[in-house]
Order: sequence, then C-alpha cells, then structure tokens
Amino acid sequence: MQPDILVVCDPGRITASHIEGAPDLVMEVLSPGSSAKDLREKKWLYQRSGVREYWVVDPLELYVQRFLLTRDWRYGEAKVFGPQKVVTVAMLDG
Repeated sequence: MQPDILVVCDPGRITASHIEGAPDLVMEVLSPGSSAKDLREKKWLYQRSGVREYWVVDPLELYVQRFLLTRDWRYGEAKVFGPQKVVTVAMLDG
C-alpha cells in the first residue's frame, strides 16, 4: 500500500529505500473509486501493521475520521471532525 500521506516521527527509521516498521500516522483522501478500499482493506492492513493513527479525509463531504490504535492492536471507534473543527494528532502533545 502507498498512502496519500504518511508521517514517521523517528528519522532513524527512514532509510534510502524504505521505512523500517509502520508509519506513525497515515492519511488517505477518499475519492469515489477508492472509498470502499480505504475504509475496509487499507484500514485493516494499517491496523494489522501497527499504524498508530489512521485518518480518512473526505473532501466532498468535508469531514475527517480519525482512528486510534488501542492497546489490543485494534482501531477504536472513529472520531469524526467536521469542516469547522481542528483535527489534532493524538500521539503528539499539544
């Protein structure tokens, strides 16, 4: 999988050819042809790989769903942010 946006907080995990381990944050921007894949298949793969935060951005409906990895390695229920809300990165302080 190649996400639309990914964040790796530890630069020591980035090599010339790949990232060692899972990204800390992955964002997917929905399009009509990719929404089912992003919300099912990719979400499952990112969860299984240990991506701590998974954001799904819907530019047409103007919302963001933020999934956080729980201690039992599953994504909890999504928190939904509308167009007037500020989305924070949960794993970063402030």
